[in-house]
Amino acid sequence: SRATVMQATPTLWQSLVSDGGAALPELGGLTMLTGGEALSGELARALRGKGRQLVNLYGPTETTIWSAVMALEGAAIDAEAPPIGRPIWNTRAYV
Repeated sequence: SRATVMQATPTLWQSLVSDGGAALPELGGLTMLTGGEALSGELARALRGKGRQLVNLYGPTETTIWSAVMALEGAAIDAEAPPIGRPIWNTRAYV
């Protein structure tokens, strides 16, 4: 299909890597977007190197929008709980 971006929940990404990655297509240049659920550090590490980039997205499920984003690399992938990133442009996050 020559897709360059794939978005899926961590549950779907986990199912694709659970058998050692045999279910994954050739992802060399693919940007992998994950959101809708918390991304575990274990899964982030399993996806490392499978595609061009892994991006963790966060937002309220009820509105199906993204509120925060972070491209994961280096220490962010190695974290036990990968960060959800910073608010997207023109928004603020309050905790």
